[in-house]
Amino acid sequence: MSKTSEEDLVTSGHRAFAAWNPIFSLESPLRVRMKVVDELNSSLIMMDELSEQQKLDEALEGLVRRCEGFRKLNYCSSEQGSSSGVSSLAVTPPLDTINESSDRSDANNVCANQDMNAIKNDSDSENSCSDEYPMRTVDDDGVEMVIIGNYDTRIPAKLFDTILWSSAASATRQLLGFIFSDDELATHTLTGKPSPAFHGRQRPPKSQLDPDKVADVISIVQAKCSCNERVVRAAITTKCSDTARKYKRQSKKNQTI
Repeated sequence: MSKTSEEDLVTSGHRAFAAWNPIFSLESPLRVRMKVVDELNSSLIMMDELSEQQKLDEALEGLVRRCEGFRKLNYCSSEQGSSSGVSSLAVTPPLDTINESSDRSDANNVCANQDMNAIKNDSDSENSCSDEYPMRTVDDDGVEMVIIGNYDTRIPAKLFDTILWSSAASATRQLLGFIFSDDELATHTLTGKPSPAFHGRQRPPKSQLDPDKVADVISIVQAKCSCNERVVRAAITTKCSDTARKYKRQSKKNQTI
C-alpha cells in the first residue's frame, strides 16, 4: 500500500469517527462554542493590555501636566518678587524685636567680657607671682638665699635645692623645718586658737605662726606642686602637732632620767 493511500485511509477513518461521534466534528455545537470562547478570551486579553497601556499613558500625561504647573508657579512667584523688589521667602521681624535682641546680646557680651577679664586678671596675678618666685639673691655675708614669696621669706639656697617637690605635704614639712625652729613649731599653731578636740581639758596656750611666712610657704608650695591650699594648711597643722608630741615625749623621757 502506498503512502498516499495510507493518508487517505486515516482521513477517511477520522471522518467516519467524527460522523459517528458528532462532538468532535468541526461543525458540532460544542466545537463552535469552544471557538467562540477562545475568540472572546483573546479579545479580552487584548482589551486588558490596551487598558493598562492607556492607564500608563494617562498617568504619565498627568505627571507632565503637574510638573508644568509647578514650573509656571515658580516662574510667576519669581516674576512677582523681582517686580516688587522683595524676596518672597524673606520675613523681616519688627524693629522693636531687633533692638531688644541686640541690646540683650550686647549686655550678655559685656558680662562675659567682664568675667573673662576678671579670670584673666586673677590668672595673671597668680602667674606673675609664680614666675617671680622663687628668687635667688645673695645676702650681705655672701650666702646665696632664695626668696620664696611676697613677704620676703628667705631660706638658704643649698637647703632650698634639697626640697622634694613631688609631694606637697613633704615639701611643706621641709620648708617649715627650714623657716621655723622646732621650739616655734611645738609651741605655735596655724591659727593660734585652741583646738575644739580638747575642749574642757587643760592645754597649754599656743601662739600663731608668723602669718606672712605661712602665706609664703603656701604660695610657693601651690606654685611648685599645683595643689590646693587646704592640702598645705593641713600639712602645717600636722607638722606642728607632730613636733609638739615629740617635745612632750622628750620632756617625759628627761623627767624619768
